Amino acid sequence: MNGKLITVSLVLLTLTACSDNGKTDRSDKAQTSNDTTVAQTGMDSNSVAVVNGKAISEEQFNAYAKQRGPSLPAGSSRQNILDELISFELVIQDALSKDLDKQADTAAELALQRRNILANAAFREYVDKNPLSDEQMRQDYEARMADLTLVEYRLRHILTEDEATANKALAELNKGGDIIKLAKKYSSDPSAANGGDLGWQSEPDIPSTIRDKVKPLKKGEHVKEIIKTRFGWHVVYLEDRRDTPPPAFEEVKDRVRDILQRRQIEDYIAGLRATAKIDITKPAEVAPKQSTSSPQANDKPGIMMKNY
Repeated sequence: MNGKLITVSLVLLTLTACSDNGKTDRSDKAQTSNDTTVAQTGMDSNSVAVVNGKAISEEQFNAYAKQRGPSLPAGSSRQNILDELISFELVIQDALSKDLDKQADTAAELALQRRNILANAAFREYVDKNPLSDEQMRQDYEARMADLTLVEYRLRHILTEDEATANKALAELNKGGDIIKLAKKYSSDPSAANGGDLGWQSEPDIPSTIRDKVKPLKKGEHVKEIIKTRFGWHVVYLEDRRDTPPPAFEEVKDRVRDILQRRQIEDYIAGLRATAKIDITKPAEVAPKQSTSSPQANDKPGIMMKNY
Protein backbone atom coordinates (compact mmCIF):
# COMPACT_ATOMS: atom_id res chain seq x y z
CA MET A 1 0.00 0.00 0.00
CA ASN A 2 1.26 3.46 -0.87
CA GLY A 3 2.48 5.14 2.32
CA LYS A 4 1.09 8.47 1.11
CA LEU A 5 -2.41 7.09 1.52
CA ILE A 6 -1.91 6.79 5.26
CA THR A 7 -2.95 10.09 6.81
CA VAL A 8 -1.07 11.65 9.69
CA SER A 9 -4.21 11.69 11.80
CA LEU A 10 -4.71 7.95 11.29
CA VAL A 11 -1.11 7.26 12.27
CA LEU A 12 -1.44 9.33 15.43
CA LEU A 13 -4.73 7.69 16.35
CA THR A 14 -3.07 4.29 15.95
CA LEU A 15 -0.12 5.33 18.07
CA THR A 16 -2.45 6.68 20.74
CA ALA A 17 -4.44 3.46 20.79
CA CYS A 18 -1.31 1.35 20.97
CA SER A 19 0.13 3.43 23.78
CA ASP A 20 -3.06 2.95 25.81
CA ASN A 21 -2.82 -0.85 25.68
CA GLY A 22 -0.47 -2.20 28.30
CA LYS A 23 0.67 1.31 29.07
CA THR A 24 1.21 0.73 32.77
CA ASP A 25 3.21 -2.45 32.27
CA ARG A 26 5.50 -0.94 29.63
CA SER A 27 5.91 2.26 31.61
CA ASP A 28 6.79 0.30 34.75
CA LYS A 29 9.38 -1.70 32.84
CA ALA A 30 10.83 1.47 31.35
CA GLN A 31 10.89 3.06 34.80
CA THR A 32 12.65 0.13 36.49
CA SER A 33 15.22 -0.37 33.75
CA ASN A 34 15.72 3.21 32.66
CA ASP A 35 18.63 4.06 34.97
CA THR A 36 20.44 0.83 34.08
CA THR A 37 19.89 1.32 30.33
CA VAL A 38 21.06 4.92 30.45
CA ALA A 39 24.20 3.86 32.26
CA GLN A 40 24.82 1.03 29.80
CA THR A 41 24.35 3.22 26.72
CA GLY A 42 26.12 6.24 28.12
CA MET A 43 23.07 8.49 27.77
CA ASP A 44 22.83 11.57 29.97
CA SER A 45 20.07 12.50 32.38
CA ASN A 46 18.43 14.72 29.75
CA SER A 47 16.66 11.71 28.25
CA VAL A 48 13.02 11.04 29.13
CA ALA A 49 13.09 7.43 27.87
CA VAL A 50 15.44 4.95 26.22
CA VAL A 51 13.93 2.69 23.55
CA ASN A 52 16.06 -0.24 22.43
CA GLY A 53 19.15 1.72 23.48
CA LYS A 54 18.05 4.92 21.69
CA ALA A 55 17.45 7.87 23.99
CA ILE A 56 14.55 10.27 23.58
CA SER A 57 15.67 13.67 24.84
CA GLU A 58 13.65 16.19 26.80
CA GLU A 59 13.92 18.55 23.81
CA GLN A 60 12.46 15.90 21.48
CA PHE A 61 9.64 15.27 23.92
CA ASN A 62 8.84 18.97 24.26
CA ALA A 63 8.90 19.49 20.48
CA TYR A 64 6.59 16.52 19.97
CA ALA A 65 4.20 17.67 22.70
CA LYS A 66 4.08 21.16 21.19
CA GLN A 67 3.39 19.78 17.73
CA ARG A 68 0.67 17.46 18.99
CA GLY A 69 -0.84 19.96 21.43
CA PRO A 70 -3.83 21.19 19.37
CA SER A 71 -4.90 17.65 18.41
CA LEU A 72 -4.26 15.79 21.67
CA PRO A 73 -7.29 14.06 23.21
CA ALA A 74 -8.83 15.94 26.11
CA GLY A 75 -7.20 15.16 29.44
CA SER A 76 -3.95 13.87 27.96
CA SER A 77 -1.18 13.65 30.54
CA ARG A 78 2.56 13.84 30.16
CA GLN A 79 2.64 10.06 30.45
CA ASN A 80 0.09 9.70 27.62
CA ILE A 81 2.26 11.83 25.37
CA LEU A 82 5.40 9.91 26.35
CA ASP A 83 3.73 6.56 25.66
CA GLU A 84 2.66 7.86 22.25
CA LEU A 85 6.17 9.11 21.51
CA ILE A 86 7.64 5.74 22.52
CA SER A 87 5.28 4.01 20.09
CA PHE A 88 6.36 6.50 17.44
CA GLU A 89 10.02 5.74 18.15
CA LEU A 90 9.41 1.98 17.85
CA VAL A 91 7.76 2.45 14.44
CA ILE A 92 10.64 4.67 13.28
CA GLN A 93 13.23 2.14 14.45
CA ASP A 94 11.39 -0.60 12.56
CA ALA A 95 11.32 1.55 9.41
CA LEU A 96 15.04 2.25 9.69
CA SER A 97 15.81 -1.43 10.23
CA LYS A 98 14.12 -2.10 6.88
CA ASP A 99 16.07 0.72 5.19
CA LEU A 100 12.85 2.48 4.26
CA ASP A 101 14.68 5.80 4.60
CA LYS A 102 16.84 4.77 1.65
CA GLN A 103 13.94 4.31 -0.73
CA ALA A 104 14.04 7.05 -3.36
CA ASP A 105 10.62 8.58 -2.69
CA THR A 106 11.00 8.41 1.09
CA ALA A 107 14.50 9.88 0.98
CA ALA A 108 13.24 12.75 -1.18
CA GLU A 109 10.38 13.48 1.26
CA LEU A 110 12.74 13.38 4.24
CA ALA A 111 15.10 15.79 2.51
CA LEU A 112 12.22 18.13 1.69
CA GLN A 113 10.96 18.09 5.28
CA ARG A 114 14.46 18.92 6.52
CA ARG A 115 14.66 21.83 4.07
CA ASN A 116 11.25 23.11 5.16
CA ILE A 117 12.27 23.05 8.81
CA LEU A 118 15.55 24.84 8.06
CA ALA A 119 13.78 27.48 5.96
CA ASN A 120 11.24 28.13 8.70
CA ALA A 121 14.06 28.43 11.23
CA ALA A 122 15.78 30.99 8.98
CA PHE A 123 12.54 32.96 8.60
CA ARG A 124 11.98 33.00 12.36
CA GLU A 125 15.52 34.16 13.01
CA TYR A 126 15.23 36.97 10.46
CA VAL A 127 11.90 38.18 11.83
CA ASP A 128 13.15 37.96 15.43
CA LYS A 129 16.20 40.03 14.56
CA ASN A 130 14.07 42.62 12.76
CA PRO A 131 11.08 43.11 15.07
CA LEU A 132 8.25 45.35 13.92
CA SER A 133 7.38 48.25 16.16
CA ASP A 134 3.82 49.38 16.82
CA GLU A 135 4.73 52.64 15.11
CA GLN A 136 5.78 50.85 11.91
CA MET A 137 2.56 48.87 11.83
CA ARG A 138 0.41 51.90 12.59
CA GLN A 139 2.08 53.97 9.87
CA ASP A 140 1.47 51.26 7.30
CA TYR A 141 -2.13 50.87 8.46
CA GLU A 142 -2.80 54.60 8.29
CA ALA A 143 -1.19 54.99 4.88
CA ARG A 144 -3.45 52.36 3.37
CA MET A 145 -6.59 52.53 5.45
CA ALA A 146 -7.11 56.09 6.63
CA ASP A 147 -9.21 57.18 3.66
CA LEU A 148 -10.87 53.86 3.03
CA THR A 149 -14.58 53.60 3.71
CA LEU A 150 -17.02 50.89 2.76
CA VAL A 151 -20.49 51.79 1.52
CA GLU A 152 -23.37 49.74 2.86
CA TYR A 153 -26.86 49.69 1.38
CA ARG A 154 -30.18 48.76 2.91
CA LEU A 155 -32.27 47.46 0.06
CA ARG A 156 -35.82 46.30 -0.47
CA HIS A 157 -36.77 44.32 -3.52
CA ILE A 158 -39.58 42.56 -5.25
CA LEU A 159 -38.59 39.26 -6.83
CA THR A 160 -40.81 37.65 -9.43
CA GLU A 161 -40.50 34.58 -11.60
CA ASP A 162 -41.73 36.31 -14.75
CA GLU A 163 -40.98 39.61 -16.44
CA ALA A 164 -44.60 40.68 -16.77
CA THR A 165 -45.25 40.60 -13.01
CA ALA A 166 -42.06 42.52 -12.34
CA ASN A 167 -43.05 45.21 -14.85
CA LYS A 168 -46.49 45.46 -13.27
CA ALA A 169 -44.98 45.94 -9.78
CA LEU A 170 -42.52 48.53 -11.12
CA ALA A 171 -45.33 50.46 -12.83
CA GLU A 172 -47.23 50.72 -9.56
CA LEU A 173 -44.06 51.78 -7.72
CA ASN A 174 -43.44 54.47 -10.36
CA LYS A 175 -46.91 55.83 -9.62
CA GLY A 176 -46.08 56.26 -5.95
CA GLY A 177 -46.99 52.81 -4.67
CA ASP A 178 -45.64 51.70 -1.29
CA ILE A 179 -42.66 49.35 -1.72
CA ILE A 180 -43.56 47.40 1.43
CA LYS A 181 -47.12 46.72 0.31
CA LEU A 182 -46.02 45.92 -3.25
CA ALA A 183 -43.38 43.47 -2.03
CA LYS A 184 -45.96 41.65 0.06
CA LYS A 185 -48.32 41.60 -2.92
CA TYR A 186 -45.99 40.57 -5.76
CA SER A 187 -42.70 39.18 -4.43
CA SER A 188 -42.00 35.46 -4.36
CA ASP A 189 -38.94 35.93 -2.17
CA PRO A 190 -39.06 35.01 1.56
CA SER A 191 -38.26 38.66 2.29
CA ALA A 192 -41.76 39.55 1.06
CA ALA A 193 -43.11 39.02 4.57
CA ASN A 194 -40.86 41.90 5.72
CA GLY A 195 -41.75 44.16 2.85
CA GLY A 196 -38.87 42.95 0.71
CA ASP A 197 -36.29 44.09 3.28
CA LEU A 198 -32.85 42.62 2.51
CA GLY A 199 -31.14 44.34 5.45
CA TRP A 200 -27.79 46.08 5.34
CA GLN A 201 -25.37 44.76 2.74
CA SER A 202 -21.84 45.88 2.02
CA GLU A 203 -21.09 46.90 -1.53
CA PRO A 204 -19.03 43.82 -2.47
CA ASP A 205 -21.86 41.55 -1.29
CA ILE A 206 -24.34 42.89 -3.82
CA PRO A 207 -24.37 41.26 -7.30
CA SER A 208 -22.76 43.62 -9.79
CA THR A 209 -25.86 43.74 -11.99
CA ILE A 210 -27.81 45.23 -9.08
CA ARG A 211 -24.94 47.17 -7.47
CA ASP A 212 -24.25 49.20 -10.60
CA LYS A 213 -27.91 50.31 -10.72
CA VAL A 214 -28.09 51.10 -7.00
CA LYS A 215 -24.92 53.19 -6.62
CA PRO A 216 -26.32 56.36 -8.29
CA LEU A 217 -29.54 56.27 -6.23
CA LYS A 218 -30.39 58.49 -3.31
CA LYS A 219 -32.21 57.35 -0.19
CA GLY A 220 -35.85 56.56 -1.00
CA GLU A 221 -35.29 56.10 -4.74
CA HIS A 222 -35.69 52.95 -6.79
CA VAL A 223 -34.15 51.55 -9.96
CA LYS A 224 -36.27 52.68 -12.92
CA GLU A 225 -36.05 49.35 -14.72
CA ILE A 226 -36.42 45.71 -13.72
CA ILE A 227 -33.22 43.72 -13.30
CA LYS A 228 -32.75 40.11 -14.45
CA THR A 229 -30.58 37.74 -12.39
CA ARG A 230 -30.42 33.97 -12.13
CA PHE A 231 -33.00 34.22 -9.34
CA GLY A 232 -35.62 35.94 -11.47
CA TRP A 233 -36.75 39.53 -12.09
CA HIS A 234 -36.08 42.22 -9.46
CA VAL A 235 -37.57 45.58 -8.63
CA VAL A 236 -35.01 47.27 -6.37
CA TYR A 237 -35.57 50.08 -3.87
CA LEU A 238 -32.90 51.90 -1.83
CA GLU A 239 -34.11 52.23 1.74
CA ASP A 240 -30.90 53.82 3.02
CA ARG A 241 -27.14 53.97 2.60
CA ARG A 242 -24.24 54.61 4.96
CA ASP A 243 -20.47 54.76 4.99
CA THR A 244 -18.72 52.28 7.26
CA PRO A 245 -15.22 53.32 8.34
CA PRO A 246 -12.36 50.83 8.25
CA PRO A 247 -11.76 48.70 11.35
CA ALA A 248 -9.71 50.26 14.13
CA PHE A 249 -5.98 49.58 14.15
CA GLU A 250 -6.19 47.41 17.28
CA GLU A 251 -8.80 45.19 15.59
CA VAL A 252 -6.50 44.32 12.71
CA LYS A 253 -3.10 44.77 14.35
CA ASP A 254 -2.27 41.05 14.32
CA ARG A 255 -3.14 40.80 10.64
CA VAL A 256 -1.06 43.89 9.86
CA ARG A 257 1.86 42.27 11.66
CA ASP A 258 1.44 39.02 9.72
CA ILE A 259 1.35 40.85 6.42
CA LEU A 260 4.35 43.04 7.19
CA GLN A 261 6.33 40.02 8.39
CA ARG A 262 5.48 38.28 5.14
CA ARG A 263 6.89 41.29 3.32
CA GLN A 264 9.99 41.12 5.50
CA ILE A 265 10.51 37.52 4.44
CA GLU A 266 10.00 38.44 0.78
CA ASP A 267 12.65 41.16 1.15
CA TYR A 268 14.94 38.69 2.91
CA ILE A 269 14.61 36.17 0.07
CA ALA A 270 15.06 38.91 -2.55
CA GLY A 271 18.29 39.94 -0.84
CA LEU A 272 19.58 36.38 -0.90
CA ARG A 273 18.71 35.99 -4.57
CA ALA A 274 20.42 39.29 -5.43
CA THR A 275 23.78 38.02 -4.17
CA ALA A 276 23.45 34.38 -5.25
CA LYS A 277 24.81 32.67 -8.35
CA ILE A 278 21.88 30.77 -9.86
CA ASP A 279 22.08 28.52 -12.92
CA ILE A 280 18.82 26.95 -14.10
CA THR A 281 19.86 23.72 -15.78
CA LYS A 282 16.36 22.43 -16.56
CA PRO A 283 13.61 25.05 -16.96
CA ALA A 284 10.20 24.10 -15.60
CA GLU A 285 7.85 23.04 -18.38
CA VAL A 286 4.63 23.87 -16.55
CA ALA A 287 4.10 26.99 -14.46
CA PRO A 288 2.55 26.42 -11.02
CA LYS A 289 -1.17 27.12 -10.81
CA GLN A 290 -1.88 30.48 -9.22
CA SER A 291 -4.21 30.69 -6.23
CA THR A 292 -7.59 32.27 -6.95
CA SER A 293 -8.64 32.59 -3.32
CA SER A 294 -10.05 35.92 -2.18
CA PRO A 295 -11.28 37.44 1.09
CA GLN A 296 -14.74 36.44 2.22
CA ALA A 297 -17.23 39.06 1.15
CA ASN A 298 -18.99 39.12 4.49
CA ASP A 299 -15.76 39.52 6.45
CA LYS A 300 -15.36 43.26 6.87
CA PRO A 301 -11.76 43.22 8.10
CA GLY A 302 -10.97 40.95 5.16
CA ILE A 303 -12.52 43.39 2.72
CA MET A 304 -10.68 46.27 4.30
CA MET A 305 -7.39 44.43 4.44
CA LYS A 306 -7.43 43.52 0.76
CA ASN A 307 -5.53 46.81 0.29
CA TYR A 308 -2.53 45.13 1.89
